[in-house]
Amino acid sequence: MRPLLAAAIGGISPYLVTLAGKFLTSTANQHFSDFVTPLFFAGLVILALIGAAVSFFLQETDLKKAFVLGISAPALITSTVKSANSSGNGMTLVLPNFITTAYAQNPAASVSQTGNPIFGRTVAITLQSPIPVNVEFLDEHGNSVINAVISRSGEIPVPGLAQEIQFVAGNTKSPVYPLPSVAGVPKAFTVDVTGNRSFGFQQAFGAPPDVNFQISVK
Repeated sequence: MRPLLAAAIGGISPYLVTLAGKFLTSTANQHFSDFVTPLFFAGLVILALIGAAVSFFLQETDLKKAFVLGISAPALITSTVKSANSSGNGMTLVLPNFITTAYAQNPAASVSQTGNPIFGRTVAITLQSPIPVNVEFLDEHGNSVINAVISRSGEIPVPGLAQEIQFVAGNTKSPVYPLPSVAGVPKAFTVDVTGNRSFGFQQAFGAPPDVNFQISVK
């Protein structure tokens, strides 16, 4: 419950800061009711629930990370999360442009069993190029669990049901790499993406060039 509460507080924090700024710059003839209505509090409740839901879905156990997830949750939900389609491609999640610091944590290790989720895992990803990379988490059957689009190096919580990871840029996919089968085991990847532009008949009429990507993972 503590990580969920931290994420909920993170979800409403930016809006409380904005409200505080309005109070500080208010004039003498303005009142509390000019800024806050019952709908404002209803909105805060919804944002808190969104923050808690994102933390729960990513199974984050660290309070500091949960708070950061809560702050970014409304933006993630409204602008970057796409519902899973009927073909089972999972969800697409675009992570915000910041580096999540790795905090020490000692989750209880749990041995992987078929179909059983494993909580408390993370992967550290170092990007050696400015090209955004899709980080695709796969379950034991190779189906996509969640697809996180990152543009900077950072640490990503691993969904409980994820067993493998794959990196995608454009139409190019890297090999599939196994994830730790127990919580608390560090896993890091260094990803370098390069792209070659090709110009053809369509580009002569203003179409953007085709880009062929190459992905190197260490």
